[in-house]
Amino acid sequence: MYDVCVIGHVTKDLINIRGRTREMPGGTAYYAGMTLRSLGLNVAVITKVATGDERALLEPLVKSGVRLFVGHSKFTSAFENIYVSPDRNERIQKVKAVGDSFLPEDLGRIQASAFHLGPLTPAEMTPDFIEQLSRLGGLVSLDAQGFTRGIERQTIVPQDWCLKEQGLAHVDILKVDDSEAAMMSGGQDIKLAAQRLADFGPAEVIITMGSSGSLIFAHRTFYRIAAVPTATISDPTGCGDTYVAGYLAHRLKSNDLDKAGRFAARLASIKLQIFGALTRNRLPAQVLGNWQLPSRQ
Repeated sequence: MYDVCVIGHVTKDLINIRGRTREMPGGTAYYAGMTLRSLGLNVAVITKVATGDERALLEPLVKSGVRLFVGHSKFTSAFENIYVSPDRNERIQKVKAVGDSFLPEDLGRIQASAFHLGPLTPAEMTPDFIEQLSRLGGLVSLDAQGFTRGIERQTIVPQDWCLKEQGLAHVDILKVDDSEAAMMSGGQDIKLAAQRLADFGPAEVIITMGSSGSLIFAHRTFYRIAAVPTATISDPTGCGDTYVAGYLAHRLKSNDLDKAGRFAARLASIKLQIFGALTRNRLPAQVLGNWQLPSRQ
């Protein structure tokens, strides 16, 4: 029985900041999986990569102690993230390759307290796949970013998730950013957007807003979470994945959503200051000292 099983493609990422490019693993499965494991949770990752890419992309997850279930894909998903604003809140994303879709048979017999879905493009997971996953018994968490990405000439462009009603009916926790929330809800007011998204099914809606913090809506209550200031900004790639991983980790041991949000914001701030994913040796002693593992049932 795993604490969290993360499902999504581990990608080959090119990160371009001020003309300097770095190549590293990426994707929700990578950043969320590494963060959850750094907190000591029992983590599984279901992913797909092309033959020959396993070692370079997946070795950090293996070394951290994440249990991998790897399927074959014709291509390994590959992205280029080009940050264009000084605060690095804006980026251009280019798609170099897209991996194969996830199917119900990829789930096997995995049991987990929570499943976190991290699609990177719209065709990777269908509402039927999400429904099948919901029957396994754990909380279903979804980062919907991939469903709001159209691809034109290898460049990501925003688009609404046309199947959101079917998909969100089987989701317990939804995470989106403010632009995705506005597009999926049809409105710019952040609180109204959260309420409209909750009407589709999720009991908890998380909307991240970069340096403006985040908003959590659950059980008719809003929780406004301030961003944790940081003196340096190194690489924002994966900050949203780090946030939701921290939220899920705290959520599994407590129903205090305000504390879960503040813990998640703290982790995202730490991630913002480094390149790559969080690992245990990158977490400050005070974070680890105040953190206790979720109790096993």
